[in-house]
Amino acid sequence: MCYNGIVEKMKGGRQLSCLGKEDAMSPRQKRNIFANLSRALAAKVTDSVREEIGQVLNVNTEKMTAGQAIAYAQVAKAIKGDKNAFEAITNATKQEDFKEEKAFSVEIKVVD
Repeated sequence: MCYNGIVEKMKGGRQLSCLGKEDAMSPRQKRNIFANLSRALAAKVTDSVREEIGQVLNVNTEKMTAGQAIAYAQVAKAIKGDKNAFEAITNATKQEDFKEEKAFSVEIKVVD
């Protein structure tokens, strides 16, 4: 079944939208969307956005990109008490890499 716009797969592996139509987006269209998003996230932000973020967070906003502004704005919202922003940050930063490393020993023998 398909709920809330989630794509489901048929037996043949084709992806269908919730309306039952085949996904018509070509790989080229997907690449174009990714390229446009990448350019937009790398773009500079306006002075008003930088000032607003700078008021909440003590960060250098001089050369801030849109991607950085989005991340900082999410943190600023979490600091102000937005539960959803806090959950988004914690979910995005959960990684197995943060586990505590166990101690180990190495034995080296020198042979003449």
